[in-house]
Amino acid sequence: MAKRIYFDAEARQGLAAGITLMADTVRPTLGPRGRRVALARRFMAPIFSNDGSSIATEFILEDKLANIGVQLFRKVANQMEGDIGDGTTTTILLAGELVKGGLRLLAGGAEARALAAGLRAAAVAATQAITDDSCPLSAAGPNALRQVALMAAHDETIANLVAEAFAKVGEFGLIEVEPSQAVRSWVEVVAGMVFDQGYITPRLIPGKDGGAVDLKAPFVMVMEGNVTNGDDLVPALELVKQRAIPLLLVAEEVSGEALSTLIINNVRGITRAYAVRAPGFGGERSRHMLADLAAITGAEVLTPVRGYRPEQFHEGMLGRVARAWITDQRTRLIGGAGDAAVRETRANALRKELAGTRDDYVRDTLERRIGWLSGGVAILRPGCNSTSHIRETRFRANHGLAAVRAALADGVVTGGGLAYLHGARSAAVLAADLTKQVAAHPLGADFARQMAENRAAGARLLATALPMPLRQMADNAGLNGGQVVQQALELPPGQGLDLQTMTWGDLREQGIVDPTQVVIQAIQKAVSLANLVLESNAVVVDMDPLPDLGK
Repeated sequence: MAKRIYFDAEARQGLAAGITLMADTVRPTLGPRGRRVALARRFMAPIFSNDGSSIATEFILEDKLANIGVQLFRKVANQMEGDIGDGTTTTILLAGELVKGGLRLLAGGAEARALAAGLRAAAVAATQAITDDSCPLSAAGPNALRQVALMAAHDETIANLVAEAFAKVGEFGLIEVEPSQAVRSWVEVVAGMVFDQGYITPRLIPGKDGGAVDLKAPFVMVMEGNVTNGDDLVPALELVKQRAIPLLLVAEEVSGEALSTLIINNVRGITRAYAVRAPGFGGERSRHMLADLAAITGAEVLTPVRGYRPEQFHEGMLGRVARAWITDQRTRLIGGAGDAAVRETRANALRKELAGTRDDYVRDTLERRIGWLSGGVAILRPGCNSTSHIRETRFRANHGLAAVRAALADGVVTGGGLAYLHGARSAAVLAADLTKQVAAHPLGADFARQMAENRAAGARLLATALPMPLRQMADNAGLNGGQVVQQALELPPGQGLDLQTMTWGDLREQGIVDPTQVVIQAIQKAVSLANLVLESNAVVVDMDPLPDLGK
């Protein structure tokens, strides 16, 4: 395959062109008064989106060099979407400003590595100041959770559903999204659990090449230890064959004759029987989680090593769920048939244990188990008016949930662009300190002096770029963004403009907050992306035409 190689300024300018074009495309979408971008898809209806990661997914340029710049951001957007659900638009805007300013400095003779070092140092200073200003979501007011969901989902109905779901199942509860073509939207709470273990082997799913399995109202068989004897499973398999009901086996491990028995039954179409690994990683912790699963589903924990025999089997040993959804890495059980009083008794015991432990890992495990037993699963069912609307609704709801979870985990900072302004102040202080250090180098030490100047220039570049989110949000609201930034800088910390009501005040008190991790990652990812471009000295591009990826 033929290649073309771009060098030096031409390479960097080409990468920057893709990032700049994407930044200009998403620029009008930022903030509560942002607008939408129409995305054409081949053979399908267009999408109208105001979400940076959605736009990045559809962004493919004919210019291959510029398209590499787009691909760099797309990777960042996918990471942020999965981790924190928000911040992709701000990230690309900041990266565009940093790349534009950095290229000007390089053209003026700046050294790329020193410039990048200054950017990284300023990012550390800015994010530390933002972290220090963070507070728990619960301390940000009664409407803060809904506000976080609204800023990520850009939808009032979804934000209300997310807030209602967390109110019903708590911060440790599990929340799933299932849009439907119903007229109304609602939140349904059912017993259930989600854990990060999948099916034992894809051979249990003939003809699907792995993929996912969706079981309606299956029986659930819970067994402790490594299940190896196929005879232990035969009575349950005979029962589900007679009843024409799927079977889900949950055990620490399934191997040998037992696994072969399940595979043969599935391949021959005798039964639909699947096996997944138990939550946890073996030992006492896994046994406790199996007991939680039994309480949720109404099953008994069967332990062959402690005396269970196949001839003792009866239907009452099996549990039941309304639905089981299984992939190679994750299992979701919804609508467990277990007794509510039994679940609550176990949850209360775990709460007492949680109060007496300080180990972070143990606390996380206990909180997850409490969520399984007491909160259950809240199912968001936003109403959609068409099949195409379902995709967008699911996307927005997942963004809102991810953002709220990030806020619950790491706290929130003042929203409305003020957190970035706070970080800009700290970056400016660092830039001033670095500038003073330049004078410490003797005039004869030209190289050391130049490197110090370049580091200071990198810090100033970030300090100049960080007010961009507030400026752009104000521009999108029809105001003079530069004037709004200047007014905000003159006010006490925390005072800013509510762009929804167009009133000035204490934004945190009004519940206008951003998840701390969203702001920090936006800055870190933007600096990382900009440095990749500024420190690139050559780019190798395929000469073959781009594949037709139109949708």
